[in-house]
Amino acid sequence: MRHLHWWIAFVLAIATITSLLQASKSIQIIQQKTKETSSTGENIHEELLVQKLREQLAQANEIIAKLTNGEQVNELVATHSTPEPSTNLPTESPTAAPTSKLTREGHIFHARRLINDRTLPWDPHVYRPWLDSSLTKDQQPPAMILLTNLGWNYSNRKYSLTFGRSKRETELFSAIVNHPWFHPMAWEAIKKGIMPIRSDIRYYVFYDRSICGESNYPVYGDNLGNMDTSYNRSGTTNSVPIEICKDSGFFLNKIFSKETNATAKLVLFDCKGKAGFSCKMSKNLPITVAAVSRDIGQIIEDRDQGLIPPAPKQVKLTVSEEEDIRSCAAENNREFHAVFIGNFRSGYNTEFHKVHGEARSSYKDFHDNKRTIVVQPNAINDTRIANYTYEKILRNTEFGLAPRGDNKFSYRFTEVLSAGAIPVYHGDGYVFPFRPEIVDWNKCAIILPEKDAGKVALDYISSLSLKERCKLRNYCYFGIYKKYVETPMGTVNGLIEGLEALAKGQRKPYPGVRCNSTSIENLDCNP
Repeated sequence: MRHLHWWIAFVLAIATITSLLQASKSIQIIQQKTKETSSTGENIHEELLVQKLREQLAQANEIIAKLTNGEQVNELVATHSTPEPSTNLPTESPTAAPTSKLTREGHIFHARRLINDRTLPWDPHVYRPWLDSSLTKDQQPPAMILLTNLGWNYSNRKYSLTFGRSKRETELFSAIVNHPWFHPMAWEAIKKGIMPIRSDIRYYVFYDRSICGESNYPVYGDNLGNMDTSYNRSGTTNSVPIEICKDSGFFLNKIFSKETNATAKLVLFDCKGKAGFSCKMSKNLPITVAAVSRDIGQIIEDRDQGLIPPAPKQVKLTVSEEEDIRSCAAENNREFHAVFIGNFRSGYNTEFHKVHGEARSSYKDFHDNKRTIVVQPNAINDTRIANYTYEKILRNTEFGLAPRGDNKFSYRFTEVLSAGAIPVYHGDGYVFPFRPEIVDWNKCAIILPEKDAGKVALDYISSLSLKERCKLRNYCYFGIYKKYVETPMGTVNGLIEGLEALAKGQRKPYPGVRCNSTSIENLDCNP
């Protein structure tokens, strides 16, 4: 065993020296290229790569110094060995020099990760135009996506793993770092004054600490189990600081204060229900919030947007089932007309419920055990769907009843979309997912006041023609779900598209039911 350790140390030394020589050669090539081109900031990524390579050279020299000083081999092997890889995470060496390759089209793909966070998947096949120095300003994207380095993306990997992260956040941030507009080194470079701040592009900065608070995904109710503990990451997360909006907004202002005409927004995710945070009081700060469950009165309408909840039980339709939606055949061959399976809780406004009842429980008297199914999970065995899976029920449903629960949002809403069903939603004042400039929920969902849950809603959906239903279903499934909801990348694309629409001056009102003082006082609306 002792000889084995010395042999491992010897191999590490050879590999390190090889990396050192390769990195040194890369620096010379990049610096020579930079001399031959302009130094006005167009080739800033070459300078950043040189800086990264210098850091890696320093690490390599440190390893060699340890070897030549006769440090304990066991300690050396333990310190520099690669952690056990997860099946869905990259395994390349964290100290390997960044490399790139050219496709036949001449696009540059960076095969090595250029972010500190090694636990986020890095797609080597993504074309990253911000790292392509051959592009002119007119050919570059209109915006740049950045990731801070205060938590998961901190340079010290051991320290970065002390910051907890939910599995939902891992999904979203994996999409962020693999978005074509993402610049992996820009945040650090701007902070250090290496990269000039431009006034002709927009900066969207994402915060690398856990403030999302999603605890019910992918397994509903499994709080700790829904934390991402891969690579021995901490399984807990600190609570959201009370002044998160104010503190982070001032912080961003300070970073970008060198260019007064720069447009920079800090993007914050709020995945909680009523316990989430609101940045409404920070109106003048460069913040935008994407929230799962906000009331329209809790957001700034021309700045924030809704965030689609994930689907714990996502349905995967077949090609044939998708074609049925496209051709309108689904309007005739789905077994169930309207379905709700879940608990009957709909918030805590007891005065409102005394008058109108709770939105979910208002449907239970219409359960006929034939085409309309309204049942709680513990009573399924007494119905005709006893031998059906939840997935089979949804993919055979025309209208998915998805009223609000304890919070404004519903995971069921997204599950219904995934199954190609038309969602019927009741949740007064709800901020629907994505900006209204890019998604028109009125062309998809049946949106009615909470007081109309039950007979009014069922009569309405029964009155729709097959042509009207087909149009709604197609927009729901292909225009929203497949484009913006099915994958985390689609969701991030939708959020960025919404921010870009705002930046271009586009403004549309959010859909849905809005409460006012009179409707609230008369118990006609549930805020």
